[in-house]
Amino acid sequence: MTNTNTNNYEARVQAVEAEGITRSDAQGIVDAEIMSEQRDAMTDRFDSMEEAVARAEELTASTGEKHEAYWSDFAISPYVAFRLPQIGDPVSKEFNGDSYPCGEIVRISLTYSVITTSTDERFHRVSTAQWKQGGKGGAFSLTHGHRTKMNPHF
Repeated sequence: MTNTNTNNYEARVQAVEAEGITRSDAQGIVDAEIMSEQRDAMTDRFDSMEEAVARAEELTASTGEKHEAYWSDFAISPYVAFRLPQIGDPVSKEFNGDSYPCGEIVRISLTYSVITTSTDERFHRVSTAQWKQGGKGGAFSLTHGHRTKMNPHF
């Protein structure tokens, strides 16, 4: 996360705290807002797989960035068209509310099964839209953008 993004994040957390909400809850609210914005910007939801596939193909053709369609566990509009990670994307690794920047994507295998970052960290695809360090049993998940955040530990 750039200094500007960090400052904006902290300012938003403080604004939510000013409403009488604890810091950890305020961070959770701001994180949910960010995830919602990212989801809205990077995904489209549909009621059928055919619609999702068509939209993924349309997005790939119009942007030049690869998109895929998949079925999610959401009850409302469970089919999603989403942007796959691209070389040059800033990324972080995240676990249990902690997030650490880990450079940019420098290498992606042909099948998108392994993503390597500029800090030489590798993430393996564990589902259609999720990559983890160390595979399915790995703790850290690959997330879009540079984010530094520490969950308050108990």
